[in-house]
Amino acid sequence: MEAQKYVRLVEAKDIPLRKRILLRLDSLLPVRIYKCKAFTKDFGLGPLEYYYGYCSEHGYYVNYMRGNEKLPCPACP
Repeated sequence: MEAQKYVRLVEAKDIPLRKRILLRLDSLLPVRIYKCKAFTKDFGLGPLEYYYGYCSEHGYYVNYMRGNEKLPCPACP
């Protein structure tokens, strides 16, 4: 799937400071409150929005929402 090539780990320096702070706060909460959009791509079936996320084990990443506000880390099994 073409959408998978945009899912990746990113360096902290590539994310604005305000978004990094919100991501760290959001990682402490049981439910996602802050959605920090990274970019939007259109694959012909409508736009797919990608968001930044934070994993305590792997760091910052970019992924798209799945299901009920789930933004899984691409490096976690």
